[in-house]
Amino acid sequence: MTPINRSATLRTAVLLALGLASLAAVHAQTIRVRCDTWGATRSRASVDGANLAGGAYTAVLTSAAHQATAASQPAQQGVVQFDFDSKKSEIKDGATPIGKKFIVNDTATGTLVDASGTVVAQDTRMCKAH
Repeated sequence: MTPINRSATLRTAVLLALGLASLAAVHAQTIRVRCDTWGATRSRASVDGANLAGGAYTAVLTSAAHQATAASQPAQQGVVQFDFDSKKSEIKDGATPIGKKFIVNDTATGTLVDASGTVVAQDTRMCKAH
């Protein structure tokens, strides 16, 4: 019977765990929230996700008591992009409609939600005031 080298076994287990953790970090979901305000005349935001698993996602944009939910869309090569806008021409081009004063105190939170309702990423940003 061959004796077990406990030190080598422990070292191998630690290296395997570190390797798996590194792989998970490489494939972590990311979110980018951008937003702009033009006083009381316009609000605009985008919520973009990357490194997502296959499947459908939706974005929720929140500012103070205001909340808007974009239509669901499938991740294309791990990426989704959602636009929110109060400008009519942008809404015609597919942006989710929001009110002109939707963004309050130049702050917005974007949340990505998968098809099962699980929040996969969220971020809050200060918006650019024009």
